[in-house]
Amino acid sequence: NSPPTPIWQYGFGKFEPTKRKVKFTAFARFLEGRWQPAKNFPNQKFGYVMLNRDGGHPGTLPEHSAVRRWTAPFDGMVKIEGTLAHPSDQGDGVIGRIVSNQSGELGHWIVHHGKAETTVESCKVKRGDTIDFVAEMGTNPNSDTFQWSPKISAVKVDYGTVAPKKELWSAQTDYDGPQKNSEPLNGWEKYAQVLLLANEFMFVD
Repeated sequence: NSPPTPIWQYGFGKFEPTKRKVKFTAFARFLEGRWQPAKNFPNQKFGYVMLNRDGGHPGTLPEHSAVRRWTAPFDGMVKIEGTLAHPSDQGDGVIGRIVSNQSGELGHWIVHHGKAETTVESCKVKRGDTIDFVAEMGTNPNSDTFQWSPKISAVKVDYGTVAPKKELWSAQTDYDGPQKNSEPLNGWEKYAQVLLLANEFMFVD
């Protein structure tokens, strides 16, 4: 049994307008509170691409944009809110996109030394659908540190679907490192556990 898909995933990729979706690769490393593609940071191949609790940095190529992915745990409608900020007066800013795997691009914002409200009033989702928050460099990756920790709220849960355990998902509050391995025990592991818990093992005469 493979573990369930986490609600939030962290990686890099590229928005493909013709396909109306994001090519996504999950980050392989979690170090010093940030997700990144490899052990070395910055990286010769990927540059400064990373994500942390509050935002991140895109890489040196459009296909190395920083992507924060949310996977819907229910069927219904959601609202998306957040603020994309680019604090530096250097460089040429970043482009933020919100992309649904079903509806394509829901909005995009270009921010340089400022802020933009990234609100999507409503988006239909089915369980397993993804919404990607893509941060791309402008024409160059110089000084592209950004802040963007969106919130997704359940506006409506479809009749007959399983209601989600909560109604608000915050990129900042929910931020976490790798999932703990909680695979169920196989037959031999269960047998060993039963033996270890047996009286004969617990008490030595």
